[in-house]
Amino acid sequence: MDDDLDLSFTALAPSVGIDTLAYWLGPCNVAAVHGIDATGIAQAMSYQYEIEEQADRSGMVMPEDVDWREHYTPVAPVQLTRAWSPLPYAIHLLGPADWLSIGEPDLLGARAAACAWSAPRVDHPMPAPQNRPDQRRFHRLLAVAVMRANDSGRGMLVVAKPGWSYVDDHISAAAARLMRAAGFAFQDRHS
Repeated sequence: MDDDLDLSFTALAPSVGIDTLAYWLGPCNVAAVHGIDATGIAQAMSYQYEIEEQADRSGMVMPEDVDWREHYTPVAPVQLTRAWSPLPYAIHLLGPADWLSIGEPDLLGARAAACAWSAPRVDHPMPAPQNRPDQRRFHRLLAVAVMRANDSGRGMLVVAKPGWSYVDDHISAAAARLMRAAGFAFQDRHS
């Protein structure tokens, strides 16, 4: 991976007016992401978001009609941040990614990005960040994702895409129960 790549929120969302980002993380069969790009994975994340939004009506939090389920297991619902990308922080903690993809800009100029690690390990203590709630939340989710990836002998995937809305971020109590039963470490979208 090129150490000069900028995966910050500003680099992924250069347009004025975009101030949110969605991300998704969990254990993954890293070989399965080769040949897929960040835009495609972000589209799967968008579909997952819609499934989660309808969980209280449909009774499911994971789509049954997708091919990624056997290769990827998210540890939480799609997460939302305010003007922050988790990818540089993940690279800081886990080291260079074994696979990385940055999508082409969409109509607003925002780009999806994704990183995967074949054997995610943190060889040093992961001190909890003190500065922002989004980073503290990602820190906790990353710890769960790394533990689950190592326990299952899998790698780990983090995908991010700017331009999401905080307006529809509420997850119902019924959907939260389904998420808990599905093994999600958190049952809401942000701190």
